Amino acid sequence: MMDISFFTGLWIAFFVVALGSFFVFFAKQFKTFVLGCALSLSGINIQILNFDIFRESKTGQVIIVALWILFLFEMIAFKYALSTESKINKMFFGLPLLAFVSTAVSLDLLTLAFGLSLFAITFAVFGALKGQKKEKLFIAIQKMGIAFLGYAYGMAILFTREATTSFGLLRKELCFKAGRENGLDEWTILGVGLVVLAVVIELYAVIPLIGKKNEKV
Repeated sequence: MMDISFFTGLWIAFFVVALGSFFVFFAKQFKTFVLGCALSLSGINIQILNFDIFRESKTGQVIIVALWILFLFEMIAFKYALSTESKINKMFFGLPLLAFVSTAVSLDLLTLAFGLSLFAITFAVFGALKGQKKEKLFIAIQKMGIAFLGYAYGMAILFTREATTSFGLLRKELCFKAGRENGLDEWTILGVGLVVLAVVIELYAVIPLIGKKNEKV
């Protein structure tokens, strides 16, 4: 069996993520969007597994399983949002609060990923139940998918660089590196940038869904 070096694994992961992202960006159908997201997430998994093998760790396997569970929940909810004709129920208004609380109390990157996924699911279904046009809803879902993948890739980069997803440990490590003469390396900056950008894209995606209801067609 051919051995693959750590950095070769990183490049393979990057190629798979880039290929999957192409389908996500230019998807016109939900099926293509899901396949693109799954391919990109597979590339992210390759990077995490590559690190696990390199460090002889199993922490990455937990992250991978969690990411796939969140991915499946999101895709099921998005499919429901694009196909439902139901009316909004007052009980549903508790979900945005749950999403906000889950995000606010997050202690690491993985639990924040759960909060952001719940946030995306909540507002995708909320937009559908308010009667948003399917075209507008699909565009918002596409942005949510991009945000999820960007966040997952940023988390994978930070995990492979710092071997942790804890906010406390990451903050200490980043402050320590920033105080050194060489400062933060490019990969760490990219990881932090992707995580922050993903949160911004998530907000950009949900804001149109909480506006006025579209006229019925």
